[in-house]
Amino acid sequence: MRFVLAGLTVLCLAVAFLTDSPGLLGLSLLGAFLFSLGAVFAFAQARIESSQQREVYLPSPEERELMRKAMEKRKLDASARRTVDNDDEREQA
Repeated sequence: MRFVLAGLTVLCLAVAFLTDSPGLLGLSLLGAFLFSLGAVFAFAQARIESSQQREVYLPSPEERELMRKAMEKRKLDASARRTVDNDDEREQA
């Protein structure tokens, strides 16, 4: 599709250079602009699609459970550190 759009752009530009009619010149320049815009987006879409990662990693239930436990442990450690920090501030005052 992208090469068709690029070809239509070239065709419209050729018509614009070869015509003597102002109406046809305007239409061909408008067509060249729109087709070139479509070709740019089509080439960009193809480039983005080719660089995408196809594989998606889904953790198993056991791995999700381990991640959940690790997250809970980090939360408990952080709250324990805050409690110790608060106790130290009270002793200094």
